Amino acid sequence: MSTRLRLSTLTYLGFELNAALEQGHLHSISVEDVQLGLQEGTLISNLQARLEDAVDLSLLLGKDQERPLLEALCEANEAFVGRAERKAGVRFSGLCVLNTLILEVIQRSFGK
Repeated sequence: MSTRLRLSTLTYLGFELNAALEQGHLHSISVEDVQLGLQEGTLISNLQARLEDAVDLSLLLGKDQERPLLEALCEANEAFVGRAERKAGVRFSGLCVLNTLILEVIQRSFGK
């Protein structure tokens, strides 16, 4: 049985990313970093390692929500690859692109 992604998982990640942005990490993670992390399934651990002073993603790392989160972000990413700027107004900051993906997942999964 697969674990269902919870809304609280998405908002938790979004809050942590906002904290990193507030602490000056706008360009610490590139769009390419996000793409690669999604492809390799290492996005959450990569973010924790690169932003360790700004985020605490321990509630996601290796937990039951990590896989469904990554799967949902990958699905949302397919709609944005090469079009993030046109669709959401972002193109340089991986953290902003990731927040855009989170909003897309929320809209797709919980906006009914």
